[in-house]
Amino acid sequence: MAGLDATLASSDKGQLNWTPQYWKLKTEVESFKPRLVVIDPAGDVLGGDER
Repeated sequence: MAGLDATLASSDKGQLNWTPQYWKLKTEVESFKPRLVVIDPAGDVLGGDER
């Protein structure tokens, strides 16, 4: 995903909103059915305020 936006979700007024990238990942995971999915937190996958 080098050079791409890796944001999977954003927060707006306490509401979590899934991004198109999340839905793409979800579809791939459901299709491929891996035993484990690891998401690197250094990838900055949550947009907005993380507090």
